[in-house]
Amino acid sequence: MKQSKGRHSPVRLFLLAVCLVLFAVSVGYLGYKAYQGYRNEQRYDNLARPGQSESSSSSSLPNEGKFASLLEQNPDTVGWLTIPGTTVDYPVAQTEDNDHYLHYDFLGESSPYGSLFVDCRDDLADTKGNTIIYGHNLNNPQMFGALMDYKNLEFYQQHPVLQFDTLYGDGTYKIVAMFLMDDNESVDVFDYHNRHNFNSEADAVDFLTQVERRTLIQTGVDVQPGDELLTLSTCSYEFTDARFVVVARALRPGESAEVDSSQAVKNPDPLMPTIWYETYGGTKPVFS
Repeated sequence: MKQSKGRHSPVRLFLLAVCLVLFAVSVGYLGYKAYQGYRNEQRYDNLARPGQSESSSSSSLPNEGKFASLLEQNPDTVGWLTIPGTTVDYPVAQTEDNDHYLHYDFLGESSPYGSLFVDCRDDLADTKGNTIIYGHNLNNPQMFGALMDYKNLEFYQQHPVLQFDTLYGDGTYKIVAMFLMDDNESVDVFDYHNRHNFNSEADAVDFLTQVERRTLIQTGVDVQPGDELLTLSTCSYEFTDARFVVVARALRPGESAEVDSSQAVKNPDPLMPTIWYETYGGTKPVFS
């Protein structure tokens, strides 16, 4: 009886071995990623939340006592950001550069998740312009991953308000807009991440006009040049170096935090980065 040729040939055995190795490496990689996510979640879950410590007479800042426990763990603590009903519920740090907390978590451990942090150029003691908070998006709900849900109208309607409490006071903000940006844009550049303290009312109007043209959802929340703004910025993955940005404004004196989000609608033709049209087609809207 003739045996089938090549059933156990060296080539087939080699290919099988390669496949098994690749499978093992893939499983190991996914397992490591899952462990990193679990560890990051546990480290943040174990942090003391603001308000668990009483104010001290030695506090030099209005809200310092509220953050006493966090300041003991990290003197770079400047606040806590919460979007009710979402996984965004984290301490916020600030240091002398915008690189450190991309690579280290709030407790100082090297981590791909990093920490939420305020742009080093912002002064939280004077928030009359635009304060920017950065955070990672690793394609899961941790850190700023949950911001991706603001691309959906229904999600915005359910979560139109956020809370950013700092060493200088508590702040409630109404979300105004959300949009995609290209970090390498060279045409129709809108350098939102470099717009902090507006030089004039015209400068603020220009910023708000750009935001209005680009927003994916027309929220109906009015915003004026003198409003205090808070911008949340993270990575997105529609194209290389994509960024997703959420802009909110602080409550005005005496204003209710209630938002009639039922009036919000999808923007039928938002201004997208140039690379969006090159990748997905379409034509940029024309503005008068």
